[in-house]
Amino acid sequence: MDSTNTHPISYRLCYYNLCDMHLHAGLEDLKKILTDLSLWNLLQELENLHESYHLLLDYFKDGIKDNQRYEMHEKFICNALSLLDRAFYQYQINQNKFTYANQCRACKQRSFNLKQALNTISNIERQNLFDSIVSEQHNSSKELEETCEEIFNQIWTDDDWNNEKNTILKKFLTLKSSDTNIKLHIISAVMLSGIYFFSEEKIILLAELCKSDNPKIRARALCGYILNLLIHYRRLHLYKKIHYTIEEISTLPKIKEDLDFLQILFINYTGIYEMSKFFSHLYDSTLKNILSKNISLSQIEGILSDDEDNSLDDPDIEEVVKDFKKNTQEIMDMNNEGYDINYLSFSNMKSFPFFKKVSNWFLPFSPYHTTVSDIINTHDNPELKSIKNYPLCDSDKYSLCFMLASINNSNLNIFEKMAVENSMPEEHMLARNNDKHECIKDYLMDCVRYLFVKCAPEELFTDLNIDMLLFRNPFLQSLFMDKDKLVKYAYQTQRFKRYKEAVDIFDFIDKHYTLDLESLKLYAYNLEKLGKHEEAILNLEKASIIEPHSRWTLKHLGLCYLKCNNHIKALPIYQQLSSIYPNDKTIALRYGNCLEIEKKYNKALKEYYRANYIAPDDPQPIICIARCKFLNNEAAEANKFFSKVELSKMGNQELIFAGHAAWITGDIIQATKLYRLSSSDSFQFSNNDIELLKNYNINENDIVLMEDLINNKTDFKFNTNDSDLQL
Repeated sequence: MDSTNTHPISYRLCYYNLCDMHLHAGLEDLKKILTDLSLWNLLQELENLHESYHLLLDYFKDGIKDNQRYEMHEKFICNALSLLDRAFYQYQINQNKFTYANQCRACKQRSFNLKQALNTISNIERQNLFDSIVSEQHNSSKELEETCEEIFNQIWTDDDWNNEKNTILKKFLTLKSSDTNIKLHIISAVMLSGIYFFSEEKIILLAELCKSDNPKIRARALCGYILNLLIHYRRLHLYKKIHYTIEEISTLPKIKEDLDFLQILFINYTGIYEMSKFFSHLYDSTLKNILSKNISLSQIEGILSDDEDNSLDDPDIEEVVKDFKKNTQEIMDMNNEGYDINYLSFSNMKSFPFFKKVSNWFLPFSPYHTTVSDIINTHDNPELKSIKNYPLCDSDKYSLCFMLASINNSNLNIFEKMAVENSMPEEHMLARNNDKHECIKDYLMDCVRYLFVKCAPEELFTDLNIDMLLFRNPFLQSLFMDKDKLVKYAYQTQRFKRYKEAVDIFDFIDKHYTLDLESLKLYAYNLEKLGKHEEAILNLEKASIIEPHSRWTLKHLGLCYLKCNNHIKALPIYQQLSSIYPNDKTIALRYGNCLEIEKKYNKALKEYYRANYIAPDDPQPIICIARCKFLNNEAAEANKFFSKVELSKMGNQELIFAGHAAWITGDIIQATKLYRLSSSDSFQFSNNDIELLKNYNINENDIVLMEDLINNKTDFKFNTNDSDLQL
């Protein structure tokens, strides 16, 4: 089979057509894909579907009204999507570069019976050979590990899921006698299988498991269920059974509470890249500087502990270390608020051979797993077992073990000490493991690491562009119709400076509820940060009606008016603010700018002088005074003020005004210099500049000559000792 003519984009275009109910266009796209793959059996099914669809069109053309035609239309689309799913699966099988493709190919070559494999696990448990993969009473069972891995692989690459498999798995997963950790691993396989190869039955199974009383099982099922809904949201309107599952779980208070917590976690992940930048800056600005001075980790630890005996001779480095301590405290505060502070460091620790197997990304951690137990035995340090009590997700615990195995002995003791100090007491860890929100947080971390580190976007049928705002998913919206919760989400995005997401949330609230004063202000602030000043003005004006004398509202309303060049409305606001904040330089400058635009130059100068008095070392008030004096026909005075400012402190427009002032006062050489500095390209006066110069009786011919002089970058001069013209 040749798949060289196909591309994931072709599948997605066909997918979008079908999900948007454009069946005719979708069938044409699908025919080309199946032909390129030489899937003749699927082409025959497509032909049958095409004929049935034409019969429906003929039926519709005759004008016969029948409500069943809508159901038939949806059924045809679902059948077409099923063909497209199978085509994409075959396309993956034909590829050699993706993990999913290789795993599918390998699993197809092995005979497998799900019921028999699950019975094998049950038999091992009944024989009491080993309790589970994560048993703390027995050594790990190689046979059990291999069986669980095979079950995981067969499930997550399965393209032929059916109700029978659902029934078999559901029966096993609800058995109280079966080990929980094996169940957790299998649930992850079902989740991953649904993401790679859509199945209504898989999603329904996950929904059923969301009702479990076991917090770990519910956490994995709920995360898997929601991720499947988010990734496949385009097609969900076609599957009624999935609608019923949403309606059912929406009646369960504990699920609503879990979804509320899950939404906060998703919002935190919207800032993952900004958080990564923060960590990178922390490393570049402090830690790298510390390590470059050959300071040992033990010395850094001593300084961070505030032990005076561990002080350094270099006070500068000691100060840097203390700044580092302050930043690390900020990071710990973020961790307490639910942010995944470990993402950056641990996502870079997934290159160990252990993670070449997809099943290991979702494997519940056990110090008795074969690979980990070897590390612990090799180091002959039972304290490493405390890693199981470290507050990390499972894949990060494995990463930490492999890192400890790879570092040199000189640094091993300090890392071991840190692991022990940061691990939780056994009873605390037990309580944490049974906390439903901690279970959700840990498992979502595992999912994020796989989806954003291991999973290649080309492997997925749909784009891995998950909308983190769950309430915008039309199938989940009803679960989040609570104003207080939505406002809480908006504040959460604001705390991490996620302005776009905050605006999206406030926009949603504004369409369904009435925003209170604080929400109006915050909504306006985020719009302002996005540069949407006109929309911000609407909310600020509403806020000013509720609270007419709010200084915060007046400040931001005035600024937004200025950004929209509405100086007429900005002027009275800054006049009011000027009396409220007489010692505010920024307000004085903005008030002066409004007066200047209204050509009230004398009043504007008073504000600029006030700003200069407030901040005598700031060049901006001096520049404003110089510009305003030039506009007020005081070119000589303007030139004096411009000469007080360093050229590097002026922007391009200020340099042009300074050039005007120098020219008017007769210093053509200085004017030429200033004009050239204002532009790296060919210089040309704007219409506004020409009008200003004409007001000073500069004629048009001189303006043209000046432009040529400016653009002639080679200056001519005469040598007084020689009559030759020199360049």
